Amino acid sequence: MKELLFFVIAASIIVFIDWYAFQSVKTVFPLDTNLGKMAALIFWSFTAYLLVAIIASASLGMENIPTIIKKLTGAIFFFGLLAKLFAIFWLFGEDLFRTFAFGFQKIFSANQNIDFASRRKFISQLAIFSSFLPLVVLTYGVLRNAYNYKFHKVQLSLTKLPSSFKGFKIVQLSDIHSGSFTQTRPIERVIEKINALNPDLILFTGDLVNDLAKEMDDYKSLFSKLKAKHGVLSILGNHDYGDYAFGREASAEKEANFKELLALQKEMGWDLLRNEHRIIERNGEQIAIIGIAKELSCLR
Repeated sequence: MKELLFFVIAASIIVFIDWYAFQSVKTVFPLDTNLGKMAALIFWSFTAYLLVAIIASASLGMENIPTIIKKLTGAIFFFGLLAKLFAIFWLFGEDLFRTFAFGFQKIFSANQNIDFASRRKFISQLAIFSSFLPLVVLTYGVLRNAYNYKFHKVQLSLTKLPSSFKGFKIVQLSDIHSGSFTQTRPIERVIEKINALNPDLILFTGDLVNDLAKEMDDYKSLFSKLKAKHGVLSILGNHDYGDYAFGREASAEKEANFKELLALQKEMGWDLLRNEHRIIERNGEQIAIIGIAKELSCLR
């Protein structure tokens, strides 16, 4: 029932935002023209797709939706939402101006010579233009920078660190989200670069997948090649628990997915810490690595 209510609310928000943003489209492209009809058809086709996706997700379950469909739907939703919010910013400002102008005219009986029709068209044109800016920027970022990984070197000075650990090199990885990958070669290159650093320890700090353990099928052999003198220690992230695919309630599918994710970390040779610690020793001196995990009643 909660999930149904969530999807109903989500669908209502999508329709309202799209209806509001569409006001700029029909102002710039009148619906009584062929161009306007085509613009309306394209605009509402994306809305219809999202609504069908919501119904399918509610009926079939997120875990049963093909990954490529989830990626496409996510891109359409987030890119489209951002573009529409940019458009709505201008439209809402214009509506506020018109409301205050109308109120001022009624209260003070002022004779205002404002061409609201021309003003509305200009604001609508500005709204449509500005809505394309985030699409261009995000598309460039996805196509150009999706695998443009950066290495940041940070030197820490810890007063209580044992002297034997001076110069101890840690590589920290986080938010792999393997379900977003579409290529293997860029991942191979990054792993080669990490191993070339000859780290003492590698720490992975959560979110190995987007939703499902099977997202790692094509990549677990790659990440198993990560090497460090003291191995790879990892913890779980919020996406690793499967809440976004299966909901927060207990289910056999959710538990099976979670156990599969735990098993593949072991298969890759990673040491997963779930409210545990590991001691690392050098020259008789020690440090402790502590891994914290939330524990849910539906997971054992």
